[in-house]
Amino acid sequence: MSENSTNQEIDLLKVADGFSKKLSQLTTKAVNFIKFIKRNIIYILALFIIGAVLGYFYDKNNKSYYTEIIVSPNFNTVDFLNNQIDVVNSRIELQDEKFYAQVGISKQTKIGKVEVKPITDIYRIIDNNELYLDLFKTMTENNDASKIIEDYATSKNFPLHQITIHSGEVLDQKVLDNIMKFINTSDYYNKSRVEIAENLKDKLANNNTSIDQINAILNQVGSSRNVNATVFYNDNKELNELINNKTKLIQENHELKVHLKNLDYIVTPINYATNINNKSGLNNKMKLVFPIVFVGGFFVFAFIRRYF
Repeated sequence: MSENSTNQEIDLLKVADGFSKKLSQLTTKAVNFIKFIKRNIIYILALFIIGAVLGYFYDKNNKSYYTEIIVSPNFNTVDFLNNQIDVVNSRIELQDEKFYAQVGISKQTKIGKVEVKPITDIYRIIDNNELYLDLFKTMTENNDASKIIEDYATSKNFPLHQITIHSGEVLDQKVLDNIMKFINTSDYYNKSRVEIAENLKDKLANNNTSIDQINAILNQVGSSRNVNATVFYNDNKELNELINNKTKLIQENHELKVHLKNLDYIVTPINYATNINNKSGLNNKMKLVFPIVFVGGFFVFAFIRRYF
């Protein structure tokens, strides 16, 4: 037998012997662990049950809720909205009694941080507008599109934003309405809101006058019975343009009415999703966390006691 073959056999025997020893050690440790569990099963079960009970009562007495309000900042007031949210948070941190009285809550009310973020919908900004579409394509050629969308300079142009109010208890609708009322407090923007509303009413009235004039022309043509009127109705481009203009004016009036209604506010609340049970992170999970911590702590204590 060659020397190389002998060396290979010796190496294989060493590997097999080492593996056998490791397996034996692991088996011994597993047996010892099972024996440890059996010896301390009562303590382990007791700690698990105590942890579960304490966790249950902790979850019961430490509820976490959040309310989401979808809003529409009117006439470019996104910066104003963000500033007002900062003001609300500062009032909450300072436990400002005047603010609490204004929104109808006490200092003991568990109201937490208020956040605002845009509802990102790039297609609503582009809205089939080729100029905006080309601009967006140019901006994204050498950059990550998602970063551009999330950038404040872009996101502030989204028409809808979401306000999230965190609380440790259920908040009444009246409180939420008062918070929105506080956010909408501004002499400057309220004055602008009134002026814009008056301009929209004037625009709406002018459009209605134009529609009435177009209707009068169309009625006159429609009531004519001679051949020339029929030819005019079918072929004249000016008449077709009048019909198209009427359609555009009707559509514009619809948008103006919606905008006019929204101008009851600086920042218009669109929809409320109130007092949603917050289950993110460790919220409402202490009934599981406490038993794991208690039992895990027992194992750590036993290990330290034995080896140190």
